[in-house]
Amino acid sequence: MQDYRLTALVTCTATTVVRAASLKEAIKLSTARTPTLGYPGSGANEETDWVVDAADGEPTNISEE
Repeated sequence: MQDYRLTALVTCTATTVVRAASLKEAIKLSTARTPTLGYPGSGANEETDWVVDAADGEPTNISEE
């Protein structure tokens, strides 16, 4: 038997809160934010980051690393 390290793409939902004059402006401002894993003690902040707190998709494009 051999161990294989595999990678896959998995979709997830991220949230952020943006203060802006319009939706268009909010979307533009949000593109500069970094995806961050949100868990207790992570320091993730919805007002500065895209916060991911759960994976909600199926693995696809599975390959060996």
